[in-house]
This record gives sequence, C-alpha cells and structure tokens, in this order.
Amino acid sequence: MAASLMHKDQFSGLYKEILNPSRNLLKKDFLYSTYSYGDIFELAAGLGKTLSHCGGEKTVCLCTENKALVAAGVLAALTCACRLILPYSFSRNALLEMREAAGFDAAVTDHPEEMPAGVEIIEPSRVSTAAGAP
Repeated sequence: MAASLMHKDQFSGLYKEILNPSRNLLKKDFLYSTYSYGDIFELAAGLGKTLSHCGGEKTVCLCTENKALVAAGVLAALTCACRLILPYSFSRNALLEMREAAGFDAAVTDHPEEMPAGVEIIEPSRVSTAAGAP
C-alpha cells in the first residue's frame, strides 16, 4: 500500500510540473519557428474552455495532424473532465469503428467530412492562440 501511495505522489508531482512550466520553457520553440510552448499552453487553455462548455462527461475524439493541436488537446484533457480519444486513422471507417468501440460525443477535427453523423464538431479555428489559429 505504501508503494502505491509513493507512486501516486510521484505521478502527482510530475502532473503538477507538466501543468506549471517555467517562464524560460514558455519562450522556447515547441515547433521550429511556428509555436512556442507558451502558445501551446494558451491553445490548451482555449481548448479546455471549449471542451468544458461541451459538458464534463463527454468523450472527445482528437482528429488532427496538427502537432500543436495534439499537444494542446492532451494538456486540455488533463485539466478538464473530458475523456480524450486519439484515433489510429482519420478515415471514415476507422472513425466509425472508434465510435462504436469507445464512443465519442464530440470531435476536435480539421477533417469534419470524415466524422460519423451525430458527432459535435469543434473546429480548431474556434480555438484561438497568440500565434493565430492552428
């Protein structure tokens, strides 16, 4: 039991460290000459607000090739009460399989045409960042 508490404390410490970056880190490039770590955290905050408006118990599919949006989506999922699914492919068939297997109510996607019917589409352009829309 003590080992599991120690493991939980280590995880909690890492979790806090990830969500509280240093000022120096925020200034560094996340993607060369495009997004800084600060931009990613701003995007994550905007995405977190958008996802929290969707409802706390929603399952959200993150369907994008944009690395900045993927990083921001993971950070946003850590801070809000939604579950995040990353599909193995962006094809219509793969997304239908994912919806049947895991279920998702909404999708952050730059491929809305591939989403199954009835999925709430959250377009990346609705989420702003200091560096512009993803």
